[in-house]
Amino acid sequence: MRNYSARFRNNAASRQFLTGAMPTRRRMLAMAALSAAAAFCPAAGFPLNADEAREHVQKMLAAFKDVGLSQISDDEFIAEFEEALGKFGDVQIIARAALGKSWRIASKSQSREFTEIFQSYLARKYGRILRKYASREIAIKSSRKFKRLYEVNSTARSASNRPINIRWMVSDSSGEAKLVDIILEGVSMLGAERSEIQAMLSKRSGDIDTLINDLKARL
Repeated sequence: MRNYSARFRNNAASRQFLTGAMPTRRRMLAMAALSAAAAFCPAAGFPLNADEAREHVQKMLAAFKDVGLSQISDDEFIAEFEEALGKFGDVQIIARAALGKSWRIASKSQSREFTEIFQSYLARKYGRILRKYASREIAIKSSRKFKRLYEVNSTARSASNRPINIRWMVSDSSGEAKLVDIILEGVSMLGAERSEIQAMLSKRSGDIDTLINDLKARL
């Protein structure tokens, strides 16, 4: 997690991504993560639109404000964030995209257990990072269609009042608007987790049960 957090602090790299100056390979990896999410999102019967995607993100941010962030501990926030992931996020799509080809060979019980553990894992890993932004005013700037997803673009302020770009990727493949990725300063949560889970699987010779047990140990 320390290595991942360091990437958020690499402001020069973030500016390169946002201005289009990031090296081609890194931009391609970021786009690949979004393409992976889109690939796992079948077309829904009732298509989403940009305004609905924007409204979904606004509801999620309002839910965080209602919690009273200044009055709860980090552990309490993580619990709230995990609940919000289940309510506002499509955790199954995120889990499928992260597990990649192994999802197709996983049993139903393995898929279910991985999704449950992965949700807790994401909440713990990103809860502390996102808390410092959720407690500040996040201004939504725009929303647009991206393949089968919608991108809601927003800006928060750092402790030094520097603008922070946060993009929320929304899908309606489950029949309703759901979050499938958060891109903070050019770093995709889904892209980072897809790379990490694939590396973990590779080290474990593709053993899904071992992967699940190792993720449990990190909780």
